[in-house]
Amino acid sequence: MRADRSWDQVHLRLGDWDTAVETAHRCIAVDKDSIDARRLLVLHQLCRVGSAAAATEYLGGVIAAIDAREPKNHLLYYQASLVAARLSGRNPLILQQAATLLDRALALNKTTAEYITERAYQQVCRAPHGRNGLS
Repeated sequence: MRADRSWDQVHLRLGDWDTAVETAHRCIAVDKDSIDARRLLVLHQLCRVGSAAAATEYLGGVIAAIDAREPKNHLLYYQASLVAARLSGRNPLILQQAATLLDRALALNKTTAEYITERAYQQVCRAPHGRNGLS
């Protein structure tokens, strides 16, 4: 199992998205809570495919996998939230999933400045266009 996880990252670094995605699906078939494989599928949907609906579904899987495997890992929740928010294209469904991840990070560690700053960033992204002071 660990070897498959390493291979999906190798393929991704080589730019071989198809094989990386195939390996991620194999990892999930063996271990439904494979966090890295699920995160790779989200990345693929947001960067290569551009399907917000599929990315939202995969993000739900990331949340469930972290809840099952690493429920006290605030850094993992934060990192998953950060990537989703940055690649969201301001899609409200993806931003909602990113906010859920960030809320879990903040529930575990309320005093980390990066988490608080990220919450502000995500709130600006979720604001209706023209009301965030950036337009």
